[in-house]
Amino acid sequence: MNIKAVIFDLDGTLLNTLDDLADSVNELLDKYNFPPHPVDNYKKFVGNGAEMLIKRSIPENSTDKTDLKKITKELREIYTGRLIKKTKPYDGIYNMLDELHKKYVPLNILSNKPDKETNMLIDHFFKKYRFKFIMGASEKFAKKPDPSGALFISSGLNIKPESFAYLGDSDVDMQTANNAGMFPIGVLWGFRDKEELLSGNAQKLLSNPMELIDFLFN
Repeated sequence: MNIKAVIFDLDGTLLNTLDDLADSVNELLDKYNFPPHPVDNYKKFVGNGAEMLIKRSIPENSTDKTDLKKITKELREIYTGRLIKKTKPYDGIYNMLDELHKKYVPLNILSNKPDKETNMLIDHFFKKYRFKFIMGASEKFAKKPDPSGALFISSGLNIKPESFAYLGDSDVDMQTANNAGMFPIGVLWGFRDKEELLSGNAQKLLSNPMELIDFLFN
């Protein structure tokens, strides 16, 4: 593989954030007298940004009557307060990043999580790694699967898109990679399943993080 740089999704790829996300949304739902959801349900709710997470969590007949922007802001406040209570890196992530760092592979983050929370998590869990770009959702770029964020990273590093591997756990990530002309790699330890990754046109599936090193360099 002629891969010169890697872009990672965050939630479900580097970090298991599911419990903290689920607890935060359930707290918000309780405040508005909406029914809560089991943690596993949130595997399908996350991935397209905070407002879409709210839309998927509240009853369908309540969507039009709910001030989504207001309660999305409330969710961010709740979530920031428990950002790292249960969140942790998946097994093998540090070993994988160590190996990529040794081989001088530029590392980057592109997430649909709000930019502030994305940077807070990277600063807490991955401070020793020098990511070239850390990009969460902001007004600067459209959310994934729009490729503009990925292409900005490509341009900023002066590395052609086809020389990037893009790792993620959802069809949104695979679509982002394909839309940007990057190599889409699906991870099977995250929130979504093999079938979804393949439907998003993943070209490679990984069962554990160190398989990336074998794939890229052996």
